[in-house]
Amino acid sequence: MTTPLNILWLYPDLLNLHGDRGNAMALTRVCDQAGVAARVTRVDRLNDAVPLPDADLILVGSGELAVMPSIVAALTPVRAALEQMVDDGAPMLVTGTSAAILARQTIRTDGTTFAGLGLLAMDVVERAKIYGDDLIVQDSQEYCGFQIRMTNLNLDDSQAPFARVVYGLGNDQNHNDVEGARRGNLIATGLLGPVLVKNPWLAWQLIGVALRCKGIEAASPDETAWARERQSAAATRQFNATKQLPLGVVHDV
Repeated sequence: MTTPLNILWLYPDLLNLHGDRGNAMALTRVCDQAGVAARVTRVDRLNDAVPLPDADLILVGSGELAVMPSIVAALTPVRAALEQMVDDGAPMLVTGTSAAILARQTIRTDGTTFAGLGLLAMDVVERAKIYGDDLIVQDSQEYCGFQIRMTNLNLDDSQAPFARVVYGLGNDQNHNDVEGARRGNLIATGLLGPVLVKNPWLAWQLIGVALRCKGIEAASPDETAWARERQSAAATRQFNATKQLPLGVVHDV
């Protein structure tokens, strides 16, 4: 492949709450395993131009809620272009609390609110208690990691979740069976780890979609390249099966 896959990494210094640099590293590593050239473009400062026309895949790490209004303001001028990219099928991964960027609004524990870009039909609610544990979810594949949940996601009935919860805390006490949100190939998830390091098959899913949007078909890396991650996922699943809380129990929120 002579034309590189262009990965747009938004505000990596502001949004690096849980080692999210690992997600960018995982994307380039999986591209290398598949023989795909990858180019990562960072947008570091809030007043930097956001080169959406050149982006094939967008990566947004998790960050403190306090910085979200500034990021929303920085992205508001390109909101329409970003929504068009999403509607055209371009992949975008947003992790942790940064789901607030895509929501209609975020409600803080002190009662104050701030608006998001409104690309997902949901509200984000800051939790009074931070919850941490392993998290295993499933859609077409199973993904595992951990969560440090500082917010709940209140999805409209029309809003699709990202995945079904196998183990862990879902979006909120009323929807503990589902996690995250999805619009086409835009994924917002509380899975950390970093999630693409622990689940390179999800990295490949995003890369494959981005390539197909460019009219390129590429073979998946040999599954043996991910043997260690598969073993880790199996060990996590086995360990969580021994815990006291059965699956589906609503955790203290």
